[in-house]
Amino acid sequence: VAPVDLPACAVGESITATVVIEYVDTIRNVVHFKGPLGKTRIVKVMKPEFRTMLKNLKPGDQVALSYFEAMAVSVKPASN
Repeated sequence: VAPVDLPACAVGESITATVVIEYVDTIRNVVHFKGPLGKTRIVKVMKPEFRTMLKNLKPGDQVALSYFEAMAVSVKPASN
């Protein structure tokens, strides 16, 4: 089977929501937050301007947040 014949797909979604900050690590630039459906997310903050903002966050703060979730899937033959 040629590689172009194998199925693949990618799906992405932009999410904007008010979240509740649960934990902030300004040394590792990580923030834990709980979304409106109660699911906790853990993200590493990459942009320097956003890392500066981490210093002002504390658990319990409510923040309007936009983020992008994506998933890609490809099918490959099993190796024997």
